[in-house]
Amino acid sequence: LQASSVDDPKLKSQLTISQNRVRSMALIHQLLYRSHDLSSIGMEDYLYSLSGQLLSAYGDLKDRISIKIKAADIYFNIQNAVPFGLLVNELITNSLKHGFPEGNKGTIHIDLSKTGEGQYSLKYSDNGIGIPYTIVNGHLSGFGMYLIETLVNQLEGTIEHLHTKGTVYKVNFRGNNDQTRFHI
Repeated sequence: LQASSVDDPKLKSQLTISQNRVRSMALIHQLLYRSHDLSSIGMEDYLYSLSGQLLSAYGDLKDRISIKIKAADIYFNIQNAVPFGLLVNELITNSLKHGFPEGNKGTIHIDLSKTGEGQYSLKYSDNGIGIPYTIVNGHLSGFGMYLIETLVNQLEGTIEHLHTKGTVYKVNFRGNNDQTRFHI
């Protein structure tokens, strides 16, 4: 509601980002309630829904950016789905906001796979302009990157930024255990 009544573009953008974070969590609950199994959420359906919501939020990009997803047969409990969903929300948002300026077209790839019992790997990439490598105390700077690192830690994982054309991240993490790790 606040985003629609604000004239300042910078503030409006920040409110939209916050709104998308809330929507990513609400979508998890929506899919959980529609599921036959109330203990887990199918990540492929979730990622398609989330990416569609984000493309709609950045309406001018939806005809220029495509999102390809591989996450078949992977299910997370709510304790893992929420931080994972927020993590992917941040990655997609960063790509949409910064990766494809001046009318550039492109593709985002999200590949989630199981690598072992309770172990998962997320490879996230886009073929945009890439991110400037600004390091502060050994970490990429910016609130979005801080949030990404915090969410990876909540998933008991590691994140690696691969230096290639565009933006590429590889995240390895634990999933589907019974511990509650997500704290607001």
